[in-house]
Amino acid sequence: MMELLAVLVIVAILSISVSGMIGRAAFDTAAFADQVRAQLAYAQKVAIATRRTVTITIGGNTVSLAMCLDAACAGTTPVPSPQGDANFTRTAPGGVTIGPDTSFAFTPLGDTSLASSLALSVAGDMTRVITVEATTGHVHY
Repeated sequence: MMELLAVLVIVAILSISVSGMIGRAAFDTAAFADQVRAQLAYAQKVAIATRRTVTITIGGNTVSLAMCLDAACAGTTPVPSPQGDANFTRTAPGGVTIGPDTSFAFTPLGDTSLASSLALSVAGDMTRVITVEATTGHVHY
């Protein structure tokens, strides 16, 4: 009887821990997509507020922001995060990807350097598409 009780306790513990893992990929995908959308909107606001071009680089499942120091964008400096981190970079969690690898910029007027709207795909357990409008720089799902 004690062995049966011990087995039931072990099964209960395992089922609780496994149920916590189920569906996590969907949450990771949605959370990263929300973070990237907010990061891109923040980049646009920084460009307008500082009257400088802000470049966005997407590659290797990482999104990073940099501010141009001159009109030709020959020199750049990382854009600090709203929390005060020196470099506002987001890396996708395991099992989540972002693509395509690209780079573009928000101008001091808030529009983009894009010739046409850009669709960024954040994929994991599901796929979310973030669109950056070329003309206005509006970032949305």
